[in-house]
Order: sequence, then structure tokens, then C-alpha cells
Amino acid sequence: MIKQGDRAQTNYRRSETLPKTTAELEAVGLPVKSRMFSGKKLENIVEVAESYDLIAVSKKYAASLTEVAAVSPVTLRLAQTVEKPIIIY
Repeated sequence: MIKQGDRAQTNYRRSETLPKTTAELEAVGLPVKSRMFSGKKLENIVEVAESYDLIAVSKKYAASLTEVAAVSPVTLRLAQTVEKPIIIY
């Protein structure tokens, strides 16, 4: 069960991660478009990816790593679903 304080801390970290990552990428000269979605993670990324030539996604995307799987199930399914190049980092 998630405590109210834990949920607030998690939401705060999420709200800080996107601007921080965007700033770091822009600092090295990469053009960045950032968005935050909620809901069905796989469907969201597949829909957004239609407008781009390449997908870059974290191996931890949408799940925490376990000792059993080095790549999250959502990232693995994304790699199997899309017909575009995908970088898993």
C-alpha cells in the first residue's frame, strides 16, 4: 500500500525529472521536445513515435528492474511492436 507522503514524493520526483533531463540534453546541443503522459504507457509511446524516425527509451521504462529481467516488460514489448529503429539505454 502506498502512503500519501510516498505518493507525493514520487510525483515530485517525476515532475523534476523531465525538466532536468530536457535541460541536460539541450546543454549538449540536442534539440528536445518533452511531454509527460499518464495512462497506458505502451500505447502512448507508440502513438507519439508515429511522428518520429527513431525511438530512444530507458530499459527501466514503466517498471523497476528485477533480478530476473534486465529490461522492463513494456520496453521489451515496445521493441517487438514498433517498426522503427529503437535505442534502449
